[in-house]
Amino acid sequence: MDQKTALDVALVAPIALAVLVALVSGFVLGNEVLKRRMGLPNWDFSKSWASTIAVVGGVISFATALALIPAAGGPATVLSRGQYAFLGVVFTGVTAAAAPVYTFASRIEKDLTVRGWGYSFLFASVFTIWGTLGQLWIDILLIGDLCTIVTLTNCWRVALAAPLWVLGIALLCYAARSIIATVRAQPDRSLTEAVPPRWALL
Repeated sequence: MDQKTALDVALVAPIALAVLVALVSGFVLGNEVLKRRMGLPNWDFSKSWASTIAVVGGVISFATALALIPAAGGPATVLSRGQYAFLGVVFTGVTAAAAPVYTFASRIEKDLTVRGWGYSFLFASVFTIWGTLGQLWIDILLIGDLCTIVTLTNCWRVALAAPLWVLGIALLCYAARSIIATVRAQPDRSLTEAVPPRWALL
């Protein structure tokens, strides 16, 4: 794969798939359910595995690229060291932006409590899925480049990258199911009632 194609996929495919998952989830939930109030997001290691994968993957790919990928890239690598590092930071940042985006798309009440809607959660979930898929794609490219550098066969390249492809497909299914389950689990509260409970990030 050439550099331009790799970058095009990295920049377009993750956000396109993230929006598609959000649209499908929103269609399944329906307008009335998406109007339910939601509390603040909460990171939970045992539940927020999409966010965890993106952050941990970003740190690992950043460190690996700096240590093993040539600074200027070259015929042996798809991307250069700087491109891997930059994209790793970008996708980690996109994932981390999910919670602030949710707050931005919510309402801050007079008592300074944040109350969002199912729509807010749906919008924020796009950032989590986008960042995680982007990071998985960068990791797949990095594995391929490392296999080239150490002259491993294509069999090794496929074997090492296969778990990440499976993880990406599983992420799409997990994200859709989690979005639907999380919004449906929210009690149907009015603005004058108690603060809605916190919920786990994807």
